[in-house]
Amino acid sequence: MTLKTLANGLVVPYEEPQAAPDWQVCAASFLASYRNANTRNNYAIALRAWFAWCRQKGLDPLLSVKRTHIELWMRQMEEQEGKSVHTVVHRLNALSGYYRTAVLDGYIEGSPCAYVRRPRIERVSKTAYLTRVELGQIIELAEKRSSRDCAIVCLLGLNGLRVSEVVGIDIEDISRERGYKTIFIRRKGDKTQTIPLSHRTAWAIEQIVKDETAGPLFQSLRTPGKRLSRGDVQRLVKRYAEWVGVRGKSISPHSFRHSFVTLSLDAGVSARDVQNSAGHADARMTAYYDRNRESLARNATHQLTAFVEGAI
Repeated sequence: MTLKTLANGLVVPYEEPQAAPDWQVCAASFLASYRNANTRNNYAIALRAWFAWCRQKGLDPLLSVKRTHIELWMRQMEEQEGKSVHTVVHRLNALSGYYRTAVLDGYIEGSPCAYVRRPRIERVSKTAYLTRVELGQIIELAEKRSSRDCAIVCLLGLNGLRVSEVVGIDIEDISRERGYKTIFIRRKGDKTQTIPLSHRTAWAIEQIVKDETAGPLFQSLRTPGKRLSRGDVQRLVKRYAEWVGVRGKSISPHSFRHSFVTLSLDAGVSARDVQNSAGHADARMTAYYDRNRESLARNATHQLTAFVEGAI
């Protein structure tokens, strides 16, 4: 992938790198530092919004920008455009990386993002999750309807995989290690991990693979041979949630990941093992995914009272 390909569309397309303005070449350099295509695309969207604002104000994104300009843009997004806190923080993160690259590449001496006060994100997840009964009902129904569907909901709910990890599985990734049926997963941030499968998940996958030796594990029913898309999985889990009677909650593939963390902790799995199983780099993210951490029934006062009363 070339700098031209990455920079094309960031407001001013160009034919040769030397013919491009410095701010655009710097943007291409910044985006090229990320291997993950989704990360590049998301940061490119943030930069396009910033460059459009700079063009509107008559600013050179590299040479004219001061900390004040970034804070004014931040206030505009919050108060005039109604952007969410997450969107604002995401765009500021993109800018911070962009100007850090500009400093490293020698375009500017210091980053205008250095002392910008970013909005604080409340670390409480709003994502809907499935209860133990609801997840069990979905798995049971999927098992009756389709081995493919069963394998997908099991990988989402019983292994806590991200939807991108599920649709990215190839048949060649399936193996056996130390008595466990396993799958080699490409995690977020270019990390990899070999995960074990429960007997239910392994059985469903065996029904799909049969005698096949290569290719995508999950293929589109509309276009055989084509890999299942994230949108296909999104629609699939919504249908199953409706069929089992889940009401008042917007269920997505990510809901299954929240359910995996929450129910695993409820089942007594240690936080360390849940963190490793979910592929979280930070234990705080595991706590963020735990939807029952504020449960009244799980408050420490109950066990502590019983413990103290035992000494009375």
